[in-house]
Amino acid sequence: FSSPDHDRCMSCGPMGKMSMSPNWKGWEVFRIIDVGDGSRHVRITSWTHDTKVLCHADQGRVFTSNNEFGMQSKWVIERPDDDSKGVAV
Repeated sequence: FSSPDHDRCMSCGPMGKMSMSPNWKGWEVFRIIDVGDGSRHVRITSWTHDTKVLCHADQGRVFTSNNEFGMQSKWVIERPDDDSKGVAV
């Protein structure tokens, strides 16, 4: 996951703490899993930290949690309205 506006990619430290890094070497791997409730929602989990789930809070704050069943762990992935590359999460 990356932010082209900030020239950073998302990384996860040894204990599962999220950060944005200028290092683009790609050493973090995430799984995207269908929630399975008939919606377009997915959960994003760390491959390396198998108990960590990517969550969101107010004001756009992103963090990891061990609670994979909370509403904060549900995401929607879609193509942007413009012709930019990639997807919006």
